[in-house]
Amino acid sequence: MPKDISIPISSQLNRISLFLPIFLFCLISDQSTKLWAQKVLSGGEIVELFGGHLRLSYIENPYGFLGILTHLPAGIREFLLLGGVTLALALSCWFCFYRRTIAGKALVFWAMLLAGGFSNLLDRLIQEIGVVDFISFSWGSSHTGQCNLADIYILLGGFCLGFLLARKI
Repeated sequence: MPKDISIPISSQLNRISLFLPIFLFCLISDQSTKLWAQKVLSGGEIVELFGGHLRLSYIENPYGFLGILTHLPAGIREFLLLGGVTLALALSCWFCFYRRTIAGKALVFWAMLLAGGFSNLLDRLIQEIGVVDFISFSWGSSHTGQCNLADIYILLGGFCLGFLLARKI
């Protein structure tokens, strides 16, 4: 099996030129689809695609991914969603750009994960409503909670990074 290419820290330009286009694509696509959802779906419109397996409907989510922090007091929730997320994103950026070497594949997945995190953080900082969620999936009797592209980028990037890490162990 071929080895992954590592980008040395002395090649910051190569690192940035790989990271930045993916990061910007994910950030812009997420923000654009959230704006679309606010304009088209906020009136209660529901769009079903692929035989109902993909459903688009608008909600405002101030409670974190899939409402996980719903039952926390507002001050603690805001601290975690703003302060905790900002700290996690800053540490992740440091890891991506100041580590001696990083695998090219890993950098791609970090770009996805960080773009999703920054996009949702941007929503929380700019909008009082929290984050716009509008995507849900269903398979048979199973249904997901509502999410957005940023959440999908975070999950996909995190899963793929975990897979890369597991292959090394």
